[in-house]
Amino acid sequence: SNSLDLRNGAGDENYITCAANGAVSLYYDNVKTFYTNTNGAIVQAAEGGDANLFFYADEGDDNADKWLIQSESDGFFALKNYASGSWETSIKATGNAAVELYHDNSKKLETSSAGVQVTGALNVTTTMHIPDDSNGLQLGNSNDLRVRHDGNNSIISHSGTGDLLINTADGEKIYIDTSEVIFR
Repeated sequence: SNSLDLRNGAGDENYITCAANGAVSLYYDNVKTFYTNTNGAIVQAAEGGDANLFFYADEGDDNADKWLIQSESDGFFALKNYASGSWETSIKATGNAAVELYHDNSKKLETSSAGVQVTGALNVTTTMHIPDDSNGLQLGNSNDLRVRHDGNNSIISHSGTGDLLINTADGEKIYIDTSEVIFR
């Protein structure tokens, strides 16, 4: 046969359609939700719905085994986990816009046309951690400004043009809390 169609008894609702040298389509309640094409497969939702592809490892018997790839009807693409017993976002992407990374359903990093924004509580332990002492944080087109640790000392290095400036709001003070200050 050049085609194979499985339908309900009345013949007005598709279950599966298969075409020779062509697509195989699966239907849910007579809506095509999964089909093959030349380059692979497509998961599609009914009008206004989200397209979902679920992955359940280890028989899906634990919440941490469950993952979801979702194309949301509002234009987002997401990778979600079920570790807490409900679907939480791990990664969210928007076409021609931001990519967001989440930790325990709380956004921690987001791209934008200006670069990257790290979000979280403003303290050393939760905002950003760079474990590489030798390189540290490097800023500028030529890494003109570096903040690093050499194993013994914390170092702020400036190798660009111009001066290294520390600016505060008008009338604000700068405090250096140390037992000794040495100028070289």
